[in-house]
Amino acid sequence: MKRQAGLTLVELLVVISIIALLATLLEAALSKSKKAAGKVSCEGNLRQIGMGITEFLDDFHVYPLGVNQAGFSRGLYQDHGRDWYDALNRNYFHLPPVQVRKDGAIIIPTWGIWHCPSTRRPAAWDQAIRWKGAIWVEYGYNENGVGTHDSASLGVGRVTDVHTMGRLNYRPTPESDVVSPSDMIEAGDGILGWGSSSWEGSDEIGVALRATWFQRFNDTQRVMSRHNGSVNVVFCDGHVESPKASSVFNLTNSASLARWNKDHQPHPELLY
Repeated sequence: MKRQAGLTLVELLVVISIIALLATLLEAALSKSKKAAGKVSCEGNLRQIGMGITEFLDDFHVYPLGVNQAGFSRGLYQDHGRDWYDALNRNYFHLPPVQVRKDGAIIIPTWGIWHCPSTRRPAAWDQAIRWKGAIWVEYGYNENGVGTHDSASLGVGRVTDVHTMGRLNYRPTPESDVVSPSDMIEAGDGILGWGSSSWEGSDEIGVALRATWFQRFNDTQRVMSRHNGSVNVVFCDGHVESPKASSVFNLTNSASLARWNKDHQPHPELLY
């Protein structure tokens, strides 16, 4: 008896299983390629941001102020705009000045050069009590150095405290203050870290002062998936690196801590 042409049920199931396996492998490969492309695009953005800051340094010999909202409204440091985003947009990126909400909050850009394709604002952001009135940010500035103390002045964002008693007792960080430009982080993914805990969506990047509020709301899983466990950063000499988050936000390695500070010292005492 001749066998009829066609597949048996078993053969058909085998074929379907093979197709499903190939589809899974293809999906994984495409996902990996998409993440790799997003990482490269993000690195390109940070390279341009670094070039913008370098041009600002060439023109003014100081770093852009991290925050100048109060000063700008009173005519202080007009070239710095309302913040460092505004300074670069106005002077180098040929983008409109940042907008200000009715409550006085600056609307920080998250498009064009300021958009990292590997991250997205979480859907729960607007509903979370902790973020009411806050704005999601994709790239952050090393404003204050280790511990993110306003008054420590170890980052590149300003010298002295911009908030003390409402007085405008601050000034931009001179270019000459940075001891090791090739080993000081200038800007990067908008992430604050504390050892294994992370908060994404910040207008700063740094090893944060110990704080229970962001340890309770841990964004580490999302941070780790952004660039496969890496954090993209640009240094004060303009080069870009992608070190592991575990290295960038390490609390005990002196070399890692020193990369946040303009005097190139670790200052572990500022973490507590």
